[in-house]
Amino acid sequence: DRGVFVLDAHGGSNAFSERAERNPLESDEPESDEEEGGGGGGAAANIVDGIEMEWAQRRVDPITGDLDCELSFFFPDGSSMAPAFAYAFRYWGLAELQDVLKEAGFAEVVVFWPEADEDGDLTGEFTRAEQGSDDETFTCYLACTPPPRPGN
Repeated sequence: DRGVFVLDAHGGSNAFSERAERNPLESDEPESDEEEGGGGGGAAANIVDGIEMEWAQRRVDPITGDLDCELSFFFPDGSSMAPAFAYAFRYWGLAELQDVLKEAGFAEVVVFWPEADEDGDLTGEFTRAEQGSDDETFTCYLACTPPPRPGN
C-alpha cells in the first residue's frame, strides 16, 4: 500500500578517478550461421564485430563531487564516434545517499549488496547489507520505504 523507492548506485575506487577503458563491444545476440539479412539474429551479432567502446572519466573534482565522462565508439575502418555521448555527473557516496534519503523523509533506507561466489565472481543476487567490500567497482541497490501515513 505504501510502496518502495529503489535506486541503483555505482561506486568503488575506480568510480571516482580519471581514467579511460577501451573494450570490444559485445552483443547479447546469439550467433547465427545464416547470411546477413536472413533472419535469426546473425546480422545483429555482425554489427558489433570489430567495434570497440571506450568509457572515459575525463574530469574528477573531489571538492564538488563533479565527474565528467564520455562514451566513444571506434570502428574497424578507422572512423569513430568520439565522443558519442558526454555526461556530467555528481558523485554521491553511499553514506551521503542514505543520509539525504532519510532527510527527505524515507522511514527506512536499506542497502542491497552484490553477492559473489567462492571465486569472487558475481552471482547476480543481492542481499541486505550493513557493510560492503572494498571493490574497485560495484553496483548496489538502495530500497527506501516511505513513512507511515497519518492515521495509520
